[in-house]
Amino acid sequence: AGVDLLIAETMLSVEETMVALDAANSVCPELPVMCSLTLAADGSAIYGGSGVEAVETLQEMGASAVGLNCSVGPDQLENVIRNMAAVAKVPVLAKPNAGMPVINEKGEAEYSMDARSFARHTVALADAGARVLGGCCGTTPEYIRAVRELLDRRGMLG
Repeated sequence: AGVDLLIAETMLSVEETMVALDAANSVCPELPVMCSLTLAADGSAIYGGSGVEAVETLQEMGASAVGLNCSVGPDQLENVIRNMAAVAKVPVLAKPNAGMPVINEKGEAEYSMDARSFARHTVALADAGARVLGGCCGTTPEYIRAVRELLDRRGMLG
């Protein structure tokens, strides 16, 4: 069995993501590639570019979907997703963290959102235009189940 999909994920700049997409396209041009950047709450990438720039550039290069992962919690990303979706010709992807981590006395990351709150805010990202949803740091299968259940109750699956 061959590879069906490649995801360039947790990318730190638009330029870095362009290099990854170009490499994937040169090796296997028919392979769908989804590109996902780590973006701040204002939509900027850590080492250059923005979510809107990422969508505009990467979709023209042939990305199958463009979006964000890791980053901050979904409660801080509605405007970022809305702005990305406004220029998108491909699906917008959103896989946020379960809020911002706080390091406890044992040195472990603890995330502020429970599954229900995460689901509510992640479904708001779907309302803002995200079409591929998931979770990153601090999420578990319970979080994804909560998102799915809420989407199903609202008739948004399919």
